[in-house]
Amino acid sequence: MKYTIILAILLSFIIISCNSSSSDPVSTTTPVGTFKVSGKITADGIPVSGATVQIGDVFNWKATTDADGKFTITNVAQGEYYFKAEKKMDNDRTIFKKSKVSLQNEVTDLGEIKLPKSISLYDLDTTNLSQHSIRITWSKSSDPDFVEYKLYRHNDPGLDENTGELIYVSTNVNDTIFTDNDFRTGISLYYRTYALTSGDRYSGTNLKFANIAEINLIVNGSFESSSDGVSPDFWLKNIVGNPTFNYFTVSPAAKHSGNNGLLISYNETQANPPAGQAGWGGLIQTLATGSFKPNEIYALSFWAKSITGSIQVRLFKNGMTDNPIISYVVPSGQDWELHTFYFTYTSDINYYEIWINTKQALSNAGMVTAYLDDMKIIK
Repeated sequence: MKYTIILAILLSFIIISCNSSSSDPVSTTTPVGTFKVSGKITADGIPVSGATVQIGDVFNWKATTDADGKFTITNVAQGEYYFKAEKKMDNDRTIFKKSKVSLQNEVTDLGEIKLPKSISLYDLDTTNLSQHSIRITWSKSSDPDFVEYKLYRHNDPGLDENTGELIYVSTNVNDTIFTDNDFRTGISLYYRTYALTSGDRYSGTNLKFANIAEINLIVNGSFESSSDGVSPDFWLKNIVGNPTFNYFTVSPAAKHSGNNGLLISYNETQANPPAGQAGWGGLIQTLATGSFKPNEIYALSFWAKSITGSIQVRLFKNGMTDNPIISYVVPSGQDWELHTFYFTYTSDINYYEIWINTKQALSNAGMVTAYLDDMKIIK
């Protein structure tokens, strides 16, 4: 009987202990050890002061090198970790190393840790920006363990190898020039080059940027320029029948933005005008394709408003030899609205023609009053 009571007491103690253990919260505190890690950071044989050194991802396992490039990190737990050393230099340049370390002794001296030699990004060459081209150049890596260059691009200054778009890679140490011609306009572009070396080391250049103004391939698409104060410059009038039937003039009343827009005011007074004389007339601009890039997508856009009557916007390739690749009729009574259409340029197209027409049925006399502004073709 005595043994039965003792056994029951023991079983109760075990059950209570197990339940108590399972309900203990999981520890989220920083691991605490007794190991000490030290070393010396150099670059090109010179001690690097002010470098940040970290073991693993533990916040407290971090140190900054002194004037001699030396560091010591204490209270590190035994185990295998990634060791990271980084030095941020002038002009936002960076040199970095990442490697695995195995800590099995209470005192570990990592010895000399070599960071790669730094490189620099030169000023961007935007001479041919109107041709949709930016030339990027950087200094040649002198590191004997060079592996490759990586060039990144981003639309804000928060650019590194994680946030940026990789646009160029080269394993040739002498290959220090790249021409970027694949970008949108109307934005800012930032560039940074990284030189990777063996042993998980890299050097990040300083940051360079260019403000890319929107490149409109239509000349005077805003209808702001008029040498005679009436007709828009760089547009050719093409009036069928009596030219007095059609009017295409710059006017502040027709603006969507800026100072002027295109006022389209047409009045057909004949009840039954001869064929070809009613409603067909307009403006034409011929666009050379030298600034277009083959197989790239472009957007034709414009703002339009029609008080009464309709107008038509058309885009032809190689003239009116075929159906238009874009054709849109702005309906009567439409308030200001942005219209956007997309097309792809191919190298067999020698030129484009953009037409702005009144659009009335031949048998119907009537009035057209409409506004057009901010016409663009952009990549």
